[in-house]
Amino acid sequence: MRSGDVAFIRAAGMYGSSHYTGGRRAAASRIRARRCCIVDVYGADSVVFETDGHDASVGQCIERLEQCFDEPFSATTRSMRTLARMAERHG
Repeated sequence: MRSGDVAFIRAAGMYGSSHYTGGRRAAASRIRARRCCIVDVYGADSVVFETDGHDASVGQCIERLEQCFDEPFSATTRSMRTLARMAERHG
């Protein structure tokens, strides 16, 4: 079974009311790295990835996003399991 990770990407609302065209956003949503693909986007900057269990694969996806949008992004990544435990404890 594949695992999931969430990346919180600091990109000035890359999927919200930003200066990015719809075509660029559509291309970004189809990005797939060797062991990682974008599953969903929540809000302006929370991207959900599906991975084959290796943390470096999310980094590869983020690098491809940077190439697609032609600018660097700062990102913090957490596993879905970690987020579920945090929500359970503090939710």
